[in-house]
Amino acid sequence: MWWIIIVIIAVIVIIAAASSSGSGEQHGDYNNLFAGYSSSAHDAKKRSIYEDAEVREAGKEGEEIVANVLRGVCRDGDMYWRNVNIECDGRKSEIDHLILTEYGLFAIESKNYSAKGEVYGEDGDHEWIMYKPEYGEKKPQTNPVKQAQRQAGILGKILKRYGAGVYVNPYAALVYDNYKGNSEKVLRNRRQADRAIHTGYNDKPLPRDRYEKVASVLTNNLGEREF
Repeated sequence: MWWIIIVIIAVIVIIAAASSSGSGEQHGDYNNLFAGYSSSAHDAKKRSIYEDAEVREAGKEGEEIVANVLRGVCRDGDMYWRNVNIECDGRKSEIDHLILTEYGLFAIESKNYSAKGEVYGEDGDHEWIMYKPEYGEKKPQTNPVKQAQRQAGILGKILKRYGAGVYVNPYAALVYDNYKGNSEKVLRNRRQADRAIHTGYNDKPLPRDRYEKVASVLTNNLGEREF
């Protein structure tokens, strides 16, 4: 009789082990856009996406991840602000991340698309497509490059009226490196983010007087920089 009990216990252990290993669903080796950044917020973000958490909450977490990386690549003299509300001629918007360096001014829109999908789209497309192979579904997504371009246009007009006209460089930062398009305005990793804000338009720095004028206008209207 004792051997029957041992067999039953062994079967229970095997079933429990199989159940445990099966529950760890594999989602692929999705890298955070900014490789090397890790925090409890990042871990929470991954869990919330896999559980289809609210898009708004995922967006906030994505912004925080991008913010930490952008602070990390900023150098002495760079100026950085978050969640900048702008309005000009009845047009309103909010810039997730605004950075001024000696190479220019940069408006960056962050997106925390699901890690389970692949994102397709180009700069000029009205919408991008999120494709989830696992489910065979396609969903339209707002084109973040167009969002950044719109924000850059509004801010550019505002600065011009202050006598601080400057080209505002628009970029999109996706939390996961699952973008399958060809846009050069999409930041995929730390190196690209660093290069983008420290080369700028035509790889030429702003004239010093222009940089100081823009910095003065932004500081007077937005307050002290975060970095």
